[in-house]
Amino acid sequence: MQFTFLTYIPFLISICFGTLLVNTLFINKKSDRIINFLLGGGIGLGVSSHATFLSYVLFNQLNVNFVIGLNIAMLIITSIVYVTACRRQHQPIIRFSFADLKHLWPFLIITLFSLPFWYEGHFYLNGGWDAWSVWNLKAKFLFLGTENWKAIFNPLMWRSSPHYPLLLPMINVYGWSFLGEPNPLIPCTTAALLTFLLTGLLTFSLIRLTKSYYAVICAPVLLTLPYFVKLCLSQYADVAVGYYLLASVVCLIFAQKENNKVYALLSGIMVGLLSFTKSEALVAALLLTLLGGLFLIWKQPWKDVKWTVICFLGACVIGLLPAAAFKIFFSPGNQTFINGLLSAEKPADLMRVKIIFSFYLMELISPNWNGLWIVLSALLIFAVKRIFSRELLIIPAFIFCYAGIITAYYFINTYFVVDWWLMVSFHRIIYAIIPTVILWTFYAVFKKKQL
Repeated sequence: MQFTFLTYIPFLISICFGTLLVNTLFINKKSDRIINFLLGGGIGLGVSSHATFLSYVLFNQLNVNFVIGLNIAMLIITSIVYVTACRRQHQPIIRFSFADLKHLWPFLIITLFSLPFWYEGHFYLNGGWDAWSVWNLKAKFLFLGTENWKAIFNPLMWRSSPHYPLLLPMINVYGWSFLGEPNPLIPCTTAALLTFLLTGLLTFSLIRLTKSYYAVICAPVLLTLPYFVKLCLSQYADVAVGYYLLASVVCLIFAQKENNKVYALLSGIMVGLLSFTKSEALVAALLLTLLGGLFLIWKQPWKDVKWTVICFLGACVIGLLPAAAFKIFFSPGNQTFINGLLSAEKPADLMRVKIIFSFYLMELISPNWNGLWIVLSALLIFAVKRIFSRELLIIPAFIFCYAGIITAYYFINTYFVVDWWLMVSFHRIIYAIIPTVILWTFYAVFKKKQL
């Protein structure tokens, strides 16, 4: 019983801290409590990851007492601030109304479909190939390496992608700090929790945006899609990329629709956490920072949106600092890059372009996805008049720009044989953007329908 309790207590601390933080920011504003919880859970995990990273920066090794103490201190301080703010604003500490019951049944459905997923993860404790050869290997280096933890950045470890940021490994190290050993239940729980937060945020953000409870079908569809479930259970960082990307976009849309500074701030925080997940996610975060600022400003009087934009960009800049510090002071750089535009030995040619686009098409219609991308494409065509509407413009702008950057990188970097490289990586890239594409599609199709 004690071991089980210690397995989940770090996640409870992070979720409670993050939820209290978000609720404090909305103390005198109308907000959706379940969405606050789903956003707060991700923020809490991300901040705990950064707090663990700070231990290595300050002590040049893992300091378990520092990590545990700092996270508990953040929870206590946030609790005090929240209670104080509630009293000053004459708000109840625990806010609940019968109107909240209307959201209870969608939450129960998501939980019901998540429980078998969580249980199944216990039969896949070591995760997929890149879990034990990259992400969990890094976490074990960090946890067991004491002052030799930087060995993970040795260029000789190029097969473990030492240039990738450390948000996911740091979350697992944080969990292991409570157990005192690198138990596989922690990465398994991290993957399950991020998947729950991801599907929950997608569902409830769509319910809020469209006023349609048809959005409830999103979670069961994703959590019964075998390929999606496999990738979620694999303990890869891509599930974190998917969550923080979706959260960034959702908060941006809320910020634009309501000219809401708090959502702009939360979006910037999510962008910062996104940047610390993977190298391509850092590119996505920088792209979202640029496009998000333009999205909030576009066709709006500057005086009306000034502070919303400042909150977003300020949070983005601060949130990007850990990723910048990692890239500058720790990352050995990408050891698997050859510029095909300059290389005579491995030049980038027209055949490479043909292979890339042919593979894109074959992957999107692959039976692995059970027709998901075909259905999404058909729905986007059906709602073509609304997919580029003002409130949705951030999503197609990001997807098209991001796809262009990814395609250019596949073309320019000729280190790997391109068909093999696409086969082992492209499905993870599109897996991470599936929730955001579903948000785009569902919002465009159902935003005028109400129950």
